[in-house]
Amino acid sequence: MVATVDVKFKVNNSGLNEVKKACKVLNKKLQVGYFSNSFVVEKAADNEFGSYEKDIPPRGFIQRAVDYYGKDSLEYAAESLAFGDFNVRNVKEAFKTLGKGFKHAIEESIETVAEWSIYPHNSPATIEMKGFDRPLIYTGEMHDSVEIREAK
Repeated sequence: MVATVDVKFKVNNSGLNEVKKACKVLNKKLQVGYFSNSFVVEKAADNEFGSYEKDIPPRGFIQRAVDYYGKDSLEYAAESLAFGDFNVRNVKEAFKTLGKGFKHAIEESIETVAEWSIYPHNSPATIEMKGFDRPLIYTGEMHDSVEIREAK
């Protein structure tokens, strides 16, 4: 004797569709740095990598932001997803949180450069021009010009 049971599943794809849409959001690049003002872009590059012509030592403030603060930003964004529904709105919010975290990390790196850089002081000529010895800070323009940009 054989018993046969027919089983039918009804699948609700609305959740799956929401996950697919959310994954499309994640298939983008997040860029944090300097884009708009060419003077600030050049100044940031000179300070990040150094400039022999301008007598500027390398102060890798962007790399430091990634190395020292990046992991925390990633973990915070991941936690915000873990405690909510995986949907487009929450993924977009986590993406924004990640961008804000890296932006803050670069700003923090600029503010604290004198504490960690192997080149902590400005040259005497720079100190005379600025009137103080605070590397990466003069007008505040470089600190205040960090941008977040979403790209495909």
